[in-house]
Amino acid sequence: LLCANVLMAQTQFTIDSLRYKVTSTNPAEVEVYYANPSIVIADIPETVTYEETTYSVTSIGDNAFRSRYSLTSVDIPNSVTSIGDWAFSYCSSLTSFIIPNSVTSIGEETFRGCSSLTSVTIPNSVTSIGRSAFQNCSSLTSITIPNSVTSIRTGAFSNCSSLTSVTIPNSVTSIGNSVFWNCSSLTSIDIPNSVTSIG
Repeated sequence: LLCANVLMAQTQFTIDSLRYKVTSTNPAEVEVYYANPSIVIADIPETVTYEETTYSVTSIGDNAFRSRYSLTSVDIPNSVTSIGDWAFSYCSSLTSFIIPNSVTSIGEETFRGCSSLTSVTIPNSVTSIGRSAFQNCSSLTSITIPNSVTSIRTGAFSNCSSLTSVTIPNSVTSIGNSVFWNCSSLTSIDIPNSVTSIG
């Protein structure tokens, strides 16, 4: 079993500008592990085939697109259920992002430093927004947090200097430390009765 796990972790392959890593053989699943530094458009497929095996693309790994300064758009399929830590951090040319309904969690610092990002669509499937997930997204003007989210972790929107308004749904029970720190344009925030702690 140990040998099988080691071999699985070592199985990587590249198709077009994306490198994949096998995370499971039964069912056959991969994560997007690495993107070419010069990538401009990332069209992530639902499935990929390697050596006669078809794998479902179920996750975007930690740091997969980190500091891909030329990246302008990303298309994520509904097969993806998780987006890793730092996955799109410092993608300074990325202007908008749609997270599919299959994703349940946004990792830590996932979009940190995406300075051109003006809008993000978070689906009702997401239950948590990770630490510093949108920190330093200085062009982000508004954010809609869906009713599925129960916690907003430390620094999630800190230093989003263009953010003007936020509506927090009744599903949220806790707001972490520094969540809206240095949001210098924020003029209104609606906090529901469900929130029992603010960091």
